[in-house]
Amino acid sequence: MNYDFELVEDLMIADIGGQRLVIDTGAPVSFANTPIDLMGQEHEVADNFMGHTVGYFADKLNTRLDGLLAADLMNEYDVCFDYKSCTISFFEEPVETDLVGHDLQSVMGLPYLVDIECEGFTSTCYLDTGASVSYLELPEGYGFELLGHFDDFNPVFGEFSTDLYACDLSLGGRMFPAKVGQLPETASALLGMMGVEGIIGSDLYKPHRLTISARRHKLFIDPHIKPVAHDVWANHYDRVNQLSFGVLLDDMTEQTIDFVDELLEGAGSILDAGAGIGRLSIPLCQAGYDIQALDASLPMLKQLSENAAACGNLQTTHTRLQGYQPESCLLYTSPSPRDS
Repeated sequence: MNYDFELVEDLMIADIGGQRLVIDTGAPVSFANTPIDLMGQEHEVADNFMGHTVGYFADKLNTRLDGLLAADLMNEYDVCFDYKSCTISFFEEPVETDLVGHDLQSVMGLPYLVDIECEGFTSTCYLDTGASVSYLELPEGYGFELLGHFDDFNPVFGEFSTDLYACDLSLGGRMFPAKVGQLPETASALLGMMGVEGIIGSDLYKPHRLTISARRHKLFIDPHIKPVAHDVWANHYDRVNQLSFGVLLDDMTEQTIDFVDELLEGAGSILDAGAGIGRLSIPLCQAGYDIQALDASLPMLKQLSENAAACGNLQTTHTRLQGYQPESCLLYTSPSPRDS
């Protein structure tokens, strides 16, 4: 079921069952002035969180609110967040997708922890839709751009201020721009006791369509990519190439495989940027290499997956090469600007 939301200070305020609810994975318990009607089911909830009423949050955000929808109710569903269409969708059955799922770790029973990279440093962070910005201890010496000062509040930590810096973060090889501040020492210490080193707020959600499956401990990231020309003829791509180039194309493929074998000696990880339907990915996979196949055309990748059904050491990623930060690989190939 889909619900519309509006953004207030980069936070999702959704219209659910006639109530204006903050969508907050960072809060463990939902609360509202009246029972919350979600997916046709009425849920009795408290009228405050740690003594803070709905009015407290409404005043802080300067908007009308009826409550807050937290992890306790969202964990029962697969939840898709789409900033582009301003909709949040709940699914009773697990969402079927061709996207690679990123593992979610748990803290206090809440499966919202992911590993975030910044300039080669990895931190375990909490995915918090209730945070307007991200909070992380940034590595020193990289000259991050100072964006300004930011005032924030948290019902546990209270009100605080921080400088905000612009930097690029990465989750599972996918980079995204972020505004990053620093939590108060007491907040960092408390989170650190639980193994949490930072908080990722709305920065991650803006450029992507995210699906969180708390039941499966998986996060699926679908970038907002415009259709590309190859989408419309993915099913005919292989036949057209064979009719057009035939033996020449086969010879090129064989020479490429031979070159890779000489370079990597039959073992290693390869990123095939602009993989198409798998002209290189599949034979390289069959030769024993671990393949990450990347392409901007989702229909091409779906055709690749069908062609490579027997290849267990091949993963696909739907994205463009620009801004993509691959996991460690020994070799990558990009045939043409279209593919990357």
